[in-house]
This record gives sequence, structure tokens and C-alpha cells, in this order.
Amino acid sequence: MTRIAVVDYGMGNRRSVEKALARVGAAPTITNDHDVIRAADGLVVPGVGAFPRAMANLAELGLDALLREQVDAGVPTIVFGPGSINQAHVLDEHVEIAQVTKAALMLVAAARSTTGKVAPTP
Repeated sequence: MTRIAVVDYGMGNRRSVEKALARVGAAPTITNDHDVIRAADGLVVPGVGAFPRAMANLAELGLDALLREQVDAGVPTIVFGPGSINQAHVLDEHVEIAQVTKAALMLVAAARSTTGKVAPTP
């Protein structure tokens, strides 16, 4: 079973990502443990709208350097979040439901390609 580390940096919708990955046959673990992340077959970093705070959290946990290390080593890694870059970090920032659905479908497709499993589309 494909081991996927859902990187826990205190933000992002980690539980929904975990459930989606499990649904398509992966073995996801929500973690910020460096050893678990290094041992994973793939990584998912759920995105958030509060990007500066997210980066600060990653740095405080030493995850920024670890993620770069893993990506450089060729570990399949997905960093995602719904929404338009034009709406990011502005006063009336919002995400349309269609964008959330699209992000979920992209995650399922990526998990399917990584695990080779087929599961119902959300």
C-alpha cells in the first residue's frame, strides 16, 4: 500500500485530504514527524489562503527544508489549494465551490495515479 504523508503544519484541511487518499487505497498519515515524512512514498501539503502564516509554520517546524530535501530526492509531492491566484491575499478573498470541487478531483486523480487504485469520484 502506498504510504502518503499529509504534512501537518497546523493549517490546511488535513483530515479531508487524509480521507480522500484513503478512499482511493493509499495509506495516508497526517504528520509533521520528519522520519515519517522521509519514509513516505509521496507527500501532500494542503494549501491555505494564509500563505505567509503557512510558510512561517513550516519553517518553525523545520518542514520547509525537509520538503525541499524530499522534492529534490524525487519524492512525488503535491502542494495544492483551491481558488484563483488573482483572489489570493486580497481583502475580499474567496473561493468558488467549483474551484473546491476541481481541487478535490485533482487530488483524487493524483492519488489514483500514485496508488494505481480506482475509487469513486467524490
